Amino acid sequence: MTGIMAKLLSKRTGCIWFFFIVLTACSDSPETIQRKLDEYLQNDLRMIVAQQLQEVDSAHIAEEPYYVVEDLIFFQGDTANAYAAYAEVSFYFYQEINIKEVRKYRFNAQYHYWDRYEKKLRHFNDSVK
Repeated sequence: MTGIMAKLLSKRTGCIWFFFIVLTACSDSPETIQRKLDEYLQNDLRMIVAQQLQEVDSAHIAEEPYYVVEDLIFFQGDTANAYAAYAEVSFYFYQEINIKEVRKYRFNAQYHYWDRYEKKLRHFNDSVK
């Protein structure tokens, strides 16, 4: 009976290690998460500018719109099971108008993509820009 128990335990241990390796292999590295964020933000900036060009005179749009990642946090432990990272980003796209769009993002650890969950327009002081 002990021989059968030993085989079952070794199979169970093997299964646990297998699932541990699969789960850790499926998680994204901070570099990959940041690369995905950069791609997402570049696309968002293009979409913001395209939308603004439909709504306002092109003279109000900056020649070189840009964004600044104000905050980027990578989560650890249980929090990282749902969301692996958080980012707050400011988009500057108006010329001579002190308004920026602030967007908040979170990286879905299960589906491996960034999710935008909030966006707001805010005034800013020109010296802070």
